[in-house]
Amino acid sequence: MNKRMKTWGAAAAGAIVLLVGGYLASPYIAVVGLVNAARAGDKDGLEERVDFPAVREHLKAELTATFMTKFQEDPEMQSNPFAGLGLALIPLMADKAVNALVTPEGLTRLLAKTQTPSDRKPVFGLPKDAGYVTLDRFRVGAPAGDDGGKKIQLIFRRQGLFSWKLNRIDLPPDLLED
Repeated sequence: MNKRMKTWGAAAAGAIVLLVGGYLASPYIAVVGLVNAARAGDKDGLEERVDFPAVREHLKAELTATFMTKFQEDPEMQSNPFAGLGLALIPLMADKAVNALVTPEGLTRLLAKTQTPSDRKPVFGLPKDAGYVTLDRFRVGAPAGDDGGKKIQLIFRRQGLFSWKLNRIDLPPDLLED
């Protein structure tokens, strides 16, 4: 094998390593960018990094299902003549609440309230429980309160080869019970 072939082989191997490294590191970079934009109050930066319509639709469905279940399981509602009206209003209330809260300002407040317990300090600004779900989905768990037990799950979806957007926020199941 001549020197020219070895050089081309090394260059190709280096390029592959850089591409794979960039591919695997890209969601971590996206999360750091989202957090930095939220901390800086950068509305345009948040809009670039968040698929707000997808986040809103998912949260509306999640809240509607949770409230409907709680409403239907409430013994006082079983005999209430206005229970049907209440059930009909739940999707409307969830829609209004989510539209008011899932904004760049609301996301800034949400991320400002998430804390990292001292035993789970972030590495390079990321919680230890961040990782791939699939090759096109990435999850970050962010504590939802002071106790650190409840976690908000931020789900990112790949957009192209190296870009990611937050497209879903999963609330802890018992968060709404408080």
